[in-house]
Amino acid sequence: MAKQEVVEPTKEIPLTARGAATRDRIVHAAADLMYVKGVHATTLDDVRAATGTSKSQLYRHFPGKDTLVHAVIALRGQQVIERETQRLGRSSSFSGLVRWRNAIIQANVLQNGAYGCALGSVANELSD
Repeated sequence: MAKQEVVEPTKEIPLTARGAATRDRIVHAAADLMYVKGVHATTLDDVRAATGTSKSQLYRHFPGKDTLVHAVIALRGQQVIERETQRLGRSSSFSGLVRWRNAIIQANVLQNGAYGCALGSVANELSD
């Protein structure tokens, strides 16, 4: 039998309020860029330019693009769950579900179909 390598979990360094704000700014900007340009077309330099952060700041929070993409996915997932939970919480009937569905369709129509679902678009692009 082959011996399996044990990977030690990385320890997260506690962030100051300023560090947490920088990390959040990076994740939100990356999420916006990846939504519009796509994950593969968005570079770390794009994210640095959009956030005004240095390479050392970016790499302190995200050692590579993969870790940043995971943070973006977590953010988008949280946003979708919170938004739809709130919307569905107001529905107590089948007609309420129809209104919920119609609201999602209308939001897509207002964008002329551009970009699609923030979480679904990322998932679709990364599915390969």
